[in-house]
Amino acid sequence: MLSFVHNSGGTVILLESHIKRVKRAAPQILYAQDNCRSNTPMDLVQELEAETNTASEDHQRLDEIYTALHRASIEYYMRRKRE
Repeated sequence: MLSFVHNSGGTVILLESHIKRVKRAAPQILYAQDNCRSNTPMDLVQELEAETNTASEDHQRLDEIYTALHRASIEYYMRRKRE
């Protein structure tokens, strides 16, 4: 499962190191949906990004995390397509 941490500003930030672990161990979890609103990890990061001031460091970090999730998702898709 993906882990979350609260920074001093209260913003929830997904740790990028966990993305790498998930990508290696269970890449299908990138498409897993939560029980409440059927959001994937990418959806959750996008929601947080939309609620964060675009000039803040938190927004930049969330954008980096979203990009890492997006890349991992594409890699997983391409690997499955070749199988």
